[in-house]
Amino acid sequence: MSELNGYIIRAEVHDPPAWGYAVYRTAYGAATDEPWRLLLEAIRTEVRRDVLSLRIPRGGNPSRYSDEETQRCEEFLSLLTLDTKEDQSTLQGASMDRVREIIKETDPLPTEDEWLLDGTLTTRQGVFLYVDDEVLESVAAAAAAQTPTPTGGSCAAAPWIKMVELDYEPEKHKGNIRVGPQYYFGWMKVSTDSFFQLWSAQEGKYLWSFAPPSTDERTLPIWNGIGMTPTDCRGKR
Repeated sequence: MSELNGYIIRAEVHDPPAWGYAVYRTAYGAATDEPWRLLLEAIRTEVRRDVLSLRIPRGGNPSRYSDEETQRCEEFLSLLTLDTKEDQSTLQGASMDRVREIIKETDPLPTEDEWLLDGTLTTRQGVFLYVDDEVLESVAAAAAAQTPTPTGGSCAAAPWIKMVELDYEPEKHKGNIRVGPQYYFGWMKVSTDSFFQLWSAQEGKYLWSFAPPSTDERTLPIWNGIGMTPTDCRGKR
Protein backbone atom coordinates (compact mmCIF):
# COMPACT_ATOMS: atom_id res chain seq x y z
CA MET A 1 0.00 0.00 0.00
CA SER A 2 3.02 2.31 -0.31
CA GLU A 3 1.45 3.71 -3.49
CA LEU A 4 -1.70 4.68 -1.61
CA ASN A 5 0.33 6.16 1.24
CA GLY A 6 2.03 8.41 -1.29
CA TYR A 7 -1.35 9.59 -2.57
CA ILE A 8 -2.49 10.37 0.97
CA ILE A 9 0.66 12.43 1.53
CA ARG A 10 -0.14 14.39 -1.64
CA ALA A 11 -3.63 15.09 -0.33
CA GLU A 12 -2.34 16.17 3.07
CA VAL A 13 -0.28 18.96 1.51
CA HIS A 14 -3.55 20.87 1.21
CA ASP A 15 -5.13 22.54 4.22
CA PRO A 16 -7.57 20.98 4.88
CA PRO A 17 -6.39 17.73 3.27
CA ALA A 18 -8.00 17.16 -0.12
CA TRP A 19 -7.42 15.83 -3.60
CA GLY A 20 -9.40 16.19 -6.81
CA TYR A 21 -10.30 19.15 -8.99
CA ALA A 22 -12.57 22.16 -9.24
CA VAL A 23 -15.46 21.50 -11.64
CA TYR A 24 -16.93 24.46 -13.54
CA ARG A 25 -20.45 23.94 -14.87
CA THR A 26 -21.27 26.19 -17.83
CA ALA A 27 -24.41 24.43 -19.10
CA TYR A 28 -27.75 24.96 -17.35
CA GLY A 29 -31.42 24.23 -17.84
CA ALA A 30 -33.79 21.49 -16.76
CA ALA A 31 -32.45 19.05 -19.37
CA THR A 32 -28.92 19.34 -17.99
CA ASP A 33 -29.59 18.69 -14.31
CA GLU A 34 -29.77 14.90 -14.53
CA PRO A 35 -26.66 14.49 -16.75
CA TRP A 36 -24.79 16.78 -14.36
CA ARG A 37 -25.75 14.58 -11.42
CA LEU A 38 -24.83 11.43 -13.34
CA LEU A 39 -21.44 12.88 -14.30
CA LEU A 40 -20.42 13.56 -10.71
CA GLU A 41 -21.77 10.17 -9.66
CA ALA A 42 -19.79 8.43 -12.43
CA ILE A 43 -16.55 10.08 -11.36
CA ARG A 44 -17.01 9.09 -7.73
CA THR A 45 -18.03 5.54 -8.61
CA GLU A 46 -15.07 4.95 -10.94
CA VAL A 47 -12.62 6.54 -8.50
CA ARG A 48 -13.87 4.32 -5.70
CA ARG A 49 -13.39 1.22 -7.85
CA ASP A 50 -9.85 2.22 -8.82
CA VAL A 51 -8.77 3.14 -5.29
CA LEU A 52 -10.12 -0.10 -3.81
CA SER A 53 -8.25 -2.01 -6.51
CA LEU A 54 -5.00 -0.86 -4.87
CA ARG A 55 -5.60 -3.40 -2.09
CA ILE A 56 -3.75 -6.70 -2.21
CA PRO A 57 -6.06 -9.77 -2.42
CA ARG A 58 -5.64 -12.21 0.49
CA GLY A 59 -7.21 -15.19 -1.25
CA GLY A 60 -10.73 -16.54 -1.18
CA ASN A 61 -13.58 -16.32 -3.64
CA PRO A 62 -14.63 -13.57 -3.62
CA SER A 63 -11.26 -12.09 -2.67
CA ARG A 64 -10.66 -11.05 0.91
CA TYR A 65 -8.75 -7.90 1.89
CA SER A 66 -7.19 -6.73 5.12
CA ASP A 67 -9.28 -4.38 7.23
CA GLU A 68 -6.29 -2.04 7.54
CA GLU A 69 -5.92 -1.67 3.77
CA THR A 70 -9.63 -1.11 3.32
CA GLN A 71 -9.61 1.51 6.05
CA ARG A 72 -6.71 3.35 4.40
CA CYS A 73 -8.57 3.33 1.09
CA GLU A 74 -11.69 4.72 2.75
CA GLU A 75 -9.58 7.41 4.43
CA PHE A 76 -8.18 8.47 1.07
CA LEU A 77 -11.60 8.36 -0.62
CA SER A 78 -13.03 10.60 2.08
CA LEU A 79 -10.59 13.31 0.94
CA LEU A 80 -11.80 13.28 -2.68
CA THR A 81 -13.01 16.78 -3.51
CA LEU A 82 -15.03 17.73 -6.55
CA ASP A 83 -15.21 21.47 -5.91
CA THR A 84 -18.26 22.23 -8.02
CA LYS A 85 -18.75 25.77 -9.29
CA GLU A 86 -22.37 26.39 -10.31
CA ASP A 87 -22.92 30.14 -10.43
CA GLN A 88 -25.29 30.34 -13.38
CA SER A 89 -25.21 34.14 -13.45
CA THR A 90 -21.49 34.17 -14.26
CA LEU A 91 -20.80 30.74 -15.73
CA GLN A 92 -23.68 30.01 -18.11
CA GLY A 93 -22.20 29.69 -21.59
CA ALA A 94 -18.75 30.79 -20.41
CA SER A 95 -15.90 29.78 -22.70
CA MET A 96 -12.76 28.11 -21.38
CA ASP A 97 -10.92 31.42 -21.68
CA ARG A 98 -13.63 33.19 -19.70
CA VAL A 99 -13.45 30.57 -16.94
CA ARG A 100 -9.67 31.04 -16.87
CA GLU A 101 -10.22 34.76 -16.38
CA ILE A 102 -12.75 34.17 -13.59
CA ILE A 103 -10.35 31.85 -11.78
CA LYS A 104 -7.51 34.35 -12.00
CA GLU A 105 -9.78 37.12 -10.73
CA THR A 106 -11.15 35.16 -7.77
CA ASP A 107 -8.47 32.56 -7.07
CA PRO A 108 -5.04 34.21 -7.48
CA LEU A 109 -1.88 32.16 -7.41
CA PRO A 110 -0.13 32.02 -4.02
CA THR A 111 3.25 33.71 -3.74
CA GLU A 112 6.42 31.64 -3.50
CA ASP A 113 6.40 32.09 0.29
CA GLU A 114 2.78 30.94 0.50
CA TRP A 115 3.02 28.06 -1.96
CA LEU A 116 3.61 25.20 0.49
CA LEU A 117 0.65 26.14 2.66
CA ASP A 118 -1.76 28.05 0.44
CA GLY A 119 -3.36 27.69 -2.95
CA THR A 120 -6.43 25.82 -4.08
CA LEU A 121 -6.74 22.58 -6.01
CA THR A 122 -6.85 24.65 -9.20
CA THR A 123 -3.93 26.98 -8.60
CA ARG A 124 -1.68 24.26 -7.18
CA GLN A 125 -2.34 21.80 -10.00
CA GLY A 126 -2.80 24.30 -12.82
CA VAL A 127 -5.89 22.57 -14.25
CA PHE A 128 -9.64 22.49 -13.77
CA LEU A 129 -12.60 20.49 -15.09
CA TYR A 130 -14.96 22.16 -17.53
CA VAL A 131 -18.53 20.98 -18.12
CA ASP A 132 -20.43 22.37 -21.10
CA ASP A 133 -23.32 21.15 -23.23
CA GLU A 134 -21.04 18.80 -25.17
CA VAL A 135 -19.86 17.08 -21.99
CA LEU A 136 -23.38 16.65 -20.65
CA GLU A 137 -24.50 15.29 -24.02
CA SER A 138 -21.80 12.62 -23.68
CA VAL A 139 -23.16 11.74 -20.24
CA ALA A 140 -26.72 11.47 -21.53
CA ALA A 141 -25.57 9.36 -24.47
CA ALA A 142 -23.61 7.03 -22.19
CA ALA A 143 -26.65 6.55 -19.98
CA ALA A 144 -28.87 5.78 -22.98
CA ALA A 145 -26.49 3.66 -25.06
CA GLN A 146 -26.95 0.35 -23.33
CA THR A 147 -25.63 -2.52 -25.48
CA PRO A 148 -25.77 -6.30 -24.95
CA THR A 149 -22.61 -8.07 -23.84
CA PRO A 150 -21.59 -11.69 -24.56
CA THR A 151 -22.60 -12.60 -21.01
CA GLY A 152 -26.09 -11.21 -21.43
CA GLY A 153 -25.52 -8.06 -19.39
CA SER A 154 -25.14 -4.55 -20.71
CA CYS A 155 -22.56 -1.82 -20.79
CA ALA A 156 -22.18 1.71 -22.09
CA ALA A 157 -19.34 3.93 -23.16
CA ALA A 158 -17.97 5.88 -20.23
CA PRO A 159 -18.91 9.55 -20.28
CA TRP A 160 -16.09 12.04 -20.48
CA ILE A 161 -15.22 15.47 -19.16
CA LYS A 162 -12.95 18.29 -20.31
CA MET A 163 -9.76 19.05 -18.37
CA VAL A 164 -8.38 22.53 -19.02
CA GLU A 165 -4.93 24.01 -18.45
CA LEU A 166 -5.25 27.19 -16.41
CA ASP A 167 -2.21 29.02 -17.80
CA TYR A 168 -2.36 27.87 -21.41
CA GLU A 169 -0.25 30.03 -23.74
CA PRO A 170 -1.28 29.33 -27.36
CA GLU A 171 1.87 30.85 -28.85
CA LYS A 172 3.97 28.15 -27.19
CA HIS A 173 2.11 25.41 -29.03
CA LYS A 174 1.70 26.89 -32.49
CA GLY A 175 2.83 24.69 -35.33
CA ASN A 176 5.72 25.55 -37.62
CA ILE A 177 7.90 23.99 -40.29
CA ARG A 178 10.29 22.52 -37.73
CA VAL A 179 7.84 20.86 -35.32
CA GLY A 180 4.87 20.35 -37.61
CA PRO A 181 1.22 21.35 -37.05
CA GLN A 182 -0.25 22.37 -33.71
CA TYR A 183 -1.54 19.33 -31.82
CA TYR A 184 -2.39 20.70 -28.34
CA PHE A 185 -5.00 23.37 -27.64
CA GLY A 186 -4.90 23.84 -23.87
CA TRP A 187 -7.37 21.13 -22.90
CA MET A 188 -8.19 17.45 -23.31
CA LYS A 189 -11.09 15.04 -23.00
CA VAL A 190 -10.85 12.48 -20.18
CA SER A 191 -13.13 9.48 -19.72
CA THR A 192 -14.59 9.22 -16.24
CA ASP A 193 -13.22 5.70 -15.88
CA SER A 194 -9.68 7.10 -16.27
CA PHE A 195 -10.13 10.03 -13.88
CA PHE A 196 -8.09 8.55 -11.03
CA GLN A 197 -5.40 7.21 -13.33
CA LEU A 198 -4.81 10.70 -14.71
CA TRP A 199 -4.77 12.35 -11.28
CA SER A 200 -2.30 9.79 -9.92
CA ALA A 201 0.10 10.35 -12.83
CA GLN A 202 -0.28 14.10 -13.14
CA GLU A 203 1.75 15.46 -10.24
CA GLY A 204 4.34 17.94 -11.48
CA LYS A 205 3.57 17.26 -15.15
CA TYR A 206 2.07 19.47 -17.82
CA LEU A 207 -1.33 18.65 -19.27
CA TRP A 208 0.05 18.62 -22.81
CA SER A 209 2.23 15.63 -21.91
CA PHE A 210 -0.96 13.55 -21.45
CA ALA A 211 -3.21 15.01 -24.13
CA PRO A 212 -3.65 12.70 -27.15
CA PRO A 213 -2.24 14.64 -30.12
CA SER A 214 -4.70 15.98 -32.66
CA THR A 215 -4.43 18.70 -35.29
CA ASP A 216 -8.16 19.46 -35.08
CA GLU A 217 -9.50 20.86 -31.82
CA ARG A 218 -13.04 19.96 -32.90
CA THR A 219 -12.33 16.22 -32.94
CA LEU A 220 -10.03 15.60 -30.00
CA PRO A 221 -9.74 11.93 -29.00
CA ILE A 222 -10.71 10.90 -25.48
CA TRP A 223 -7.91 10.05 -23.04
CA ASN A 224 -8.55 6.73 -21.32
CA GLY A 225 -5.12 5.98 -19.94
CA ILE A 226 -3.55 5.06 -23.27
CA GLY A 227 -4.65 8.01 -25.37
CA MET A 228 -7.41 6.22 -27.26
CA THR A 229 -11.14 6.67 -27.50
CA PRO A 230 -13.04 4.19 -25.29
CA THR A 231 -15.38 1.75 -26.99
CA ASP A 232 -18.86 0.89 -25.77
CA CYS A 233 -17.71 -1.79 -23.36
CA ARG A 234 -15.12 -1.39 -20.65
CA GLY A 235 -11.94 -3.34 -21.34
CA LYS A 236 -12.43 -3.42 -25.15
CA ARG A 237 -10.81 -0.33 -26.62
